[in-house]
Amino acid sequence: RFAYVANFGADSVTSFSINQVTGALTEISRQVPAGRVPASITVDPSGRFAYVANFSSDNVTTFAIDPFAGTLSEVGLEVLAGSFPRSIMIDPSGRFAYVANFGSNNVTTFAIDPIGGTLLEVGTEVPARPGTWSLAIDPQGRFAFAANLLDNSVTAFEINFTSGRLTDVSTGITGIWPSSITVHPSGHFAYTANSEGNNVTTFSINSLTGALLKLGTEMPAGNAAYSVTGEPTGRFAFVANSGSQDITTFAINPTSGVLTKLGTEVRTGNGPRSIVTVSFVQ
Repeated sequence: RFAYVANFGADSVTSFSINQVTGALTEISRQVPAGRVPASITVDPSGRFAYVANFSSDNVTTFAIDPFAGTLSEVGLEVLAGSFPRSIMIDPSGRFAYVANFGSNNVTTFAIDPIGGTLLEVGTEVPARPGTWSLAIDPQGRFAFAANLLDNSVTAFEINFTSGRLTDVSTGITGIWPSSITVHPSGHFAYTANSEGNNVTTFSINSLTGALLKLGTEMPAGNAAYSVTGEPTGRFAFVANSGSQDITTFAINPTSGVLTKLGTEVRTGNGPRSIVTVSFVQ
């Protein structure tokens, strides 16, 4: 029913209501203050809390979401993360939050208070590789994956079901500058969009350990392939190409995970850097 936008240049969050028939957005609140340079925003599975990773203030802002109005109210004080937090994700159970820290090359783990939504750091930051930039979690909440922009790699972690702590299990080599990572709905495959390589890397995920195995060579996308996402059925993947200002569409082989490009790129506005899909219940 609601949508929230982290305003990188305005240190704030904008709130919208979503028309359930047309999908049209109506602004609720334009300038709810966050930390400095909010780079990523996510909402917990219950829809009660929103969390913002603030790139220049090295912390996370927690908001409670009014279930009727959709307005945001800050919960407590900002919680420290690592240096230059770039991405924040919540596991499917809603019990843990993970932050990719670009400056300190690691991941911060937080436990989420189920009543108030506040964050409590679990242990110390877990090392990844240089330029930890983007996070993804498999649909079952067993594994987390960090795309490391400056190392051309992905770090795979196993998630402890009880504590939420991360254990490094493997590293996969990507194309140049992986700026986005997504996991297939089956949990069997992962994909990175490589913004300097102009392509996509495909991995299979070991269902027991979370270890990554690179499948074939990178698949060409558009110029500056910045963001990759799938859709809920797992049949297609889409890449937003910031440089060529378009979207590349791929079919996904459900057995092998291999990508096949479909048609030509579809034009967008200037500099697309993020793409997401949604499935409506009929």
